Amino acid sequence: MIREIRGERIILREQRDGDAPYFAYWFSQPDVMFRCAFEKPVDTEEARRYINEYHRSDDSLWFTVTDPEGNIIGETGLLRMFPAWHQTDLTVIIPDPENRRRGYGTEAVSIMLDLAFGKYDMHRVSVGVVAINTEALDFYAKMGFRREGILEEAYLYDGKYSDFVMMRILRHEWQSRTEKLAQDGDRETGEIKSADGEGEKVRLLPLEPCDREQFILDNQRAFNFGALEEFGRRDDHFEEPGEIISRETIEESIDSGEAYLIMYGEQKAGGAVIRTDGDRGDLDLLFVSPEIHSRGIGFAAWREIERLHPEVRAWETVTPYFEKRNIHFYVNRCGFHIVEFYNSRHPDPNDPDGGDDLNDQFPEGMFRFEKRIR
Repeated sequence: MIREIRGERIILREQRDGDAPYFAYWFSQPDVMFRCAFEKPVDTEEARRYINEYHRSDDSLWFTVTDPEGNIIGETGLLRMFPAWHQTDLTVIIPDPENRRRGYGTEAVSIMLDLAFGKYDMHRVSVGVVAINTEALDFYAKMGFRREGILEEAYLYDGKYSDFVMMRILRHEWQSRTEKLAQDGDRETGEIKSADGEGEKVRLLPLEPCDREQFILDNQRAFNFGALEEFGRRDDHFEEPGEIISRETIEESIDSGEAYLIMYGEQKAGGAVIRTDGDRGDLDLLFVSPEIHSRGIGFAAWREIERLHPEVRAWETVTPYFEKRNIHFYVNRCGFHIVEFYNSRHPDPNDPDGGDDLNDQFPEGMFRFEKRIR
């Protein structure tokens, strides 16, 4: 069972009994009932039974969606998964109007489709939308779903019948859409839009000697943040006491590659180290300060790296198995594909003696990612 998935701006976690009052409140609001095709208001006990029913179901995968602080945003799920037919149904519900049009639903659907077509090997994902809910129809269309049929007058709400629209997306359509988004990018210029519409420019500045020490400390702090989120204060994944990545590793990376500060406006927001050799490139390090995660800074920085090196036609990078946020970032945002899995029995061929160290520090292994520019 998947207990948690961390995206860039949201967290998908397993549902809990304590979530019931939130959903009971919202699933009793007329606007939400209409959008979700609920025939009557839902009380707390019904919401609790609803959660437990899906939580125990063998053919469904259901998550509560929260922000990084743990505030509930909504829920999403894959319902009625049929492995033999390679198809499933998707739903995502963001009930609070204040949380709509902020990208939460888009990211939730992206994560769930990646699960459906990746981990669960689905070929087809369907959604059903009440025909008068035009906002939802437009949303799923923008996510790549296509209309394929209408169930006429199949939904009764407030004494009136409405049609039910069936939509679907196929595996190859999702793959094509993901690759196109990764190539085109939705922030080509490296400009990040804030909530009020004002832009902040993300730039890469070559690392100067005077900034080297702070770069190392900031890199260690960013890497520790991800490890502590996953493991707490366990130290068996640390290269040196208290640090998930050692000073020696970072210094070797800086000295053997091109090191950059990531600037967000006038703020030092993180850093990156790359190596290039002709038409091949290696993303050795990329980090963003934890306090400004989920603003699209990492993606904008990656786009700047690609812009600086148009000659590179194939990029690669690695990340530990436990770094769910990074895996989502590289695959769903940047257009990388997982091509290899390093572990003690299959060490990195460029570092065959590192298998024992890998097994000690990252017993779950490391993924190697590759992105080819067409």
